[in-house]
Amino acid sequence: MPLSGEQKKTRRTKARRIMDLKCLTCLRDGFYEAVIMNISEDGLYLECDQEMMPGENIRIHLLQQAPAGFCAGELNESTGIVRWCRPLAEARHRRYGAGIRFS
Repeated sequence: MPLSGEQKKTRRTKARRIMDLKCLTCLRDGFYEAVIMNISEDGLYLECDQEMMPGENIRIHLLQQAPAGFCAGELNESTGIVRWCRPLAEARHRRYGAGIRFS
């Protein structure tokens, strides 16, 4: 039986780790600095100044050491697909927020 929207949200929130981890994202035309804000088993949310298009493939390259207890080896040089990208409020440090699903 499929999960309801609320059940999916609850399940995803429990698995999410909040962080502030600088990385580079490799897109079609270069590398762009981004900040990983949270991560789960299936993907991550990052904020950056470069707009990303849904369906785009990206590669994550960490620019700093991950927090203790976090297996950065699995994340560094990982690939993903942009699921969505939205402009952020002007008060934020970055221009866009994007949801990435690991591939």
